[in-house]
Amino acid sequence: ISEASIVSQGFYGCSSLEELSLKISENTPFAGSEFQACTELTNLNIEGVIGVNKFDVHWSTKLTHDSLMLIVNALKDYSANASGTTHTVTLGATNLAKLTEAEKAIATQKGWTLA
Repeated sequence: ISEASIVSQGFYGCSSLEELSLKISENTPFAGSEFQACTELTNLNIEGVIGVNKFDVHWSTKLTHDSLMLIVNALKDYSANASGTTHTVTLGATNLAKLTEAEKAIATQKGWTLA
């Protein structure tokens, strides 16, 4: 799915969606509800850079470890940013529990907060 499709359609309410490939840019505007009710989403392949807040997959508690690592690795590196801006990606407690402390540190070292 392309960036334009995410903005115009999202996946809100797609409760039977199990697999998705996204091609995004660091400026892809996420509203925070694109994956709301995507409770069966297991495989999420991210190609590109997540550069804005409001990327939220906490509803998708069945995401694989590999999918979560694709998200973490796709986060833009803000470690050199001195502006004090906070960047948050919301994975949810169930998904966070699938990651090791070292894997979570990849995100935090890039200047992101995991929620």
